Amino acid sequence: MGVLAAMLEEDRTHLCGRRYEHDRARQATRGGHTEGELPFGGRRVRVRRPRVRGSDGREVPLPTWEHFADADPLTPRAVEQMVLAVSIAQLRPFAGADAGGPDLARREQERSQPALRRRDDADTD
Repeated sequence: MGVLAAMLEEDRTHLCGRRYEHDRARQATRGGHTEGELPFGGRRVRVRRPRVRGSDGREVPLPTWEHFADADPLTPRAVEQMVLAVSIAQLRPFAGADAGGPDLARREQERSQPALRRRDDADTD
């Protein structure tokens, strides 16, 4: 998290200038910090985010924050694989010893496709 904090502070310095440096042409000022959340390792973590205010008083977004906030570490393929793994793990105790393996995985994948399509369709709406 230290690297992320340094990157965010670098963005703020680029927008506002160095701390305590006077510049009449400055278009933005430092606005303290606030708590925010970013996706990290498949979950959301709290991060202390530096704030920047434009000359009009509105918040100016930090490019690094925008990049990481928009980045979803779980690709649709990763979500699909997790759904399949959970489904197979739940079925295995009921399937019997001879019903496992590739056939079970194929059947479970076919069974889960409609739910995955509905989820993908809902994401595009």
